[in-house]
Amino acid sequence: MTREHFGKLYGTVFPDNVNGAQVVLAVLLYRIAENHRRRPAEIDPVLVRYASCFIAMRMGRRLLNDLSRNLEGVSHQCFPQAQQLVEQKGEAYFRASVDDIQVALKDLYGDKPVSTLQLSATFRRGDLIQKLLGLPL
Repeated sequence: MTREHFGKLYGTVFPDNVNGAQVVLAVLLYRIAENHRRRPAEIDPVLVRYASCFIAMRMGRRLLNDLSRNLEGVSHQCFPQAQQLVEQKGEAYFRASVDDIQVALKDLYGDKPVSTLQLSATFRRGDLIQKLLGLPL
């Protein structure tokens, strides 16, 4: 299912050379985003229902920034610190990442209203990833 969702972007989103610490941290972040997708809060915008993978990806970039590491630098040695950051700042990472995605969508669509069908299609395209990678943290 995930491979179908990301299509040609699968290798970019899910690289082959990940270690256990990286996988566990990714799952922890993804669970936060997925919990919002399944049970959105009143303040969650509609995009939360379509963007949990993108939100989690952006949350991961925030975690790496707070750890002052790149993905390759995440291992069992820094796992306790990273896990603590996820526990303490996971919701803040989520909110800031949703804001980032809203900025990227505005850059793609301007002030035009975006239908749920368009949102769904947008989260299967590569141009949104490029916009998100270009945003500062």
